[in-house]
Amino acid sequence: MNDKKIESLERVANALRGMAMDHRIPAEVRDVITASASVIDAITEIHLDAQPQTPREIQKPMNTGIKDGKLVVDMAEADQLWNGLS
Repeated sequence: MNDKKIESLERVANALRGMAMDHRIPAEVRDVITASASVIDAITEIHLDAQPQTPREIQKPMNTGIKDGKLVVDMAEADQLWNGLS
């Protein structure tokens, strides 16, 4: 399963969760909707776990983080992460 299909399934699960919050829908139906969203979540997690790790996940610890109670951002790391998303 490719990333676009996984993202589509996640959007469906999120839409189902939103529907489950509508109290105009009978409780039994909301329970089925919530269970369906959970099944979709389980399927997507299985496929995400089966994908190989990317080098970004294996890299050394980042310089970005909380240090002495302050947020420190290494801009080179931030750029690298941002570019890796596209």
